[in-house]
Formats: sequence, C-alpha cells, structure tokens
Amino acid sequence: MRSDRCGLGWCLRNSEGQFVAGASKPCPGVLTALGAELVSIREALSWLKEYGITSPEIESDAVGAVTEIQEVSSCSLVGLLRDDIRDLTDSFSFISFCHVRRSANKPAHLLAREACSLSDMQLWVDFPPDFIVSAFANDLININ
Repeated sequence: MRSDRCGLGWCLRNSEGQFVAGASKPCPGVLTALGAELVSIREALSWLKEYGITSPEIESDAVGAVTEIQEVSSCSLVGLLRDDIRDLTDSFSFISFCHVRRSANKPAHLLAREACSLSDMQLWVDFPPDFIVSAFANDLININ
C-alpha cells in the first residue's frame, strides 16, 4: 500500500440489496477521511449519472459526509466537494443520503482499501470481485 495516495470505493446495489456494480479508484495525494468520503460520493454520483440511474439512495458510514452535504456552502476544499455533489444531485429525479453503520458499508470500505494498491480505476459490473463476496453475502443476510 502506498502512503502518497488514498483509495476510493463505492458499491451499487439493487432494491433487493444485490450487487449491481462497484469501483475502486486510487486518488493521488492524501485526503482527510471526510474528503475521501466526499470524493467517493462525487465519483459514484458521476458514474450513476453517466449510466442513467435516476433515483439512487446514497449510503455512507461517514456521518460527517452526510451532514456536510446538507450544510451551507463554504470556500474550503470540503465546501467545493459538497457543491460538486449538490450540482450532480440535480441530475436525478430523486436522491437521498443517509448514514449507515460501518458494518453495513463493509464492501465499499474493502473496495476503497483495494484502490490503494491499484494504478488506475477498476470497475466491476454484475459480479462483485472475490475480495468483497463474503462481506457482501453478510450484508444480504443482515438485510433479509
């Protein structure tokens, strides 16, 4: 794992909680946990917009990120990321943001960790990568 970058990860599920897509993306530079979470949300929203997903429910285990998206604008890096996210939300017919326990967001966490060892973004569609299958199965058990 390199110390000059952080990893971003997101996971898309359908209404039954099954895997649809996921991504791991290395991010040059070192961001705060909040900054990394906001960049990851922005990246996920950009992908959702590009692929025509119209009504996403965004879950994050970073309560600060969910709160930050609802705050008043500022000129900080976090404020600029928040503004980017808000601009992207206009692309969706419905969108919601909610906080979930870290244990409920384990696949996304594992995808972010994997990103630190990658040189470029990796995208999985329809079938999850092997390293998140167990965490994903545990999530499905907890959902049902």
